[in-house]
Amino acid sequence: MRCSIPEKLCFGSLALLNRLIVACCAGITKLSNADLLNFAFGSGQDVVFDCSSVPKLKRFVIGANERQLHYVFTRLSKHVPRMRSLTVKTRYATTSYMHTRKNHHLQRSCGVKSTFQ
Repeated sequence: MRCSIPEKLCFGSLALLNRLIVACCAGITKLSNADLLNFAFGSGQDVVFDCSSVPKLKRFVIGANERQLHYVFTRLSKHVPRMRSLTVKTRYATTSYMHTRKNHHLQRSCGVKSTFQ
């Protein structure tokens, strides 16, 4: 589904929402739902995320460009300490990272899979 959203989009009380998928929606810069557990985002737009207000996030899937990759690999782990799974999709590859008890941080779990299109 393609959408054009306003600068600020509010859904009201979403206490039971724990999974959100956003595709092809430009203009999203901040995500805030403290109970959100799963989030997937895909867009060709230059979007920078601030996930500091979703500390319970466990699974994050992002179709990323260079600017988003910088955030994902420099600040995301501080903002989302409970994350267990991170999947980063670029135009050329998909890489997944999984949390392990042994190391207590995200580790690459299955290498890079080419997804040339």
